[in-house]
Amino acid sequence: MGIVKSLEHTADIGIEVSADTFEDLFRTSAEALCKISLGNFQTDNNTFFEHYKITRQTIEDLLIEFLSEINFNIATKKKVLVEVADIFIVQVHDGFELMTKLRYIKFNPDIHSIEQEIKAVTYHLLKIEEVDKKYKTKIIFDT
Repeated sequence: MGIVKSLEHTADIGIEVSADTFEDLFRTSAEALCKISLGNFQTDNNTFFEHYKITRQTIEDLLIEFLSEINFNIATKKKVLVEVADIFIVQVHDGFELMTKLRYIKFNPDIHSIEQEIKAVTYHLLKIEEVDKKYKTKIIFDT
């Protein structure tokens, strides 16, 4: 499991994430996005799975697309991410490919609320680096 730290940033919300693998970095980033957006939320047994396959030229582009998809599901499709059940990231000839299985529940206003609307996941300060055998990045959410 990765580590998340809050970053000071004017008008927006920033986090710094570190993890042992790309997969754990993406998983931890997704969990942080959900916690910022929804706070501590309840779940129930009415979960369902969705599969995604995303290919992008850079690992940073892949992270932005992955988090943007989750944010779109929260804001527009009213789905709450419960778990990144499986995630695999591989380098392909034209960049990076992510294959994932995400577990969701439908947003229920009786038990869920949007704590902080995230308008976009930005490229500001985004760079995934390997430091001391850990992958680290900073992510700024436009709020």
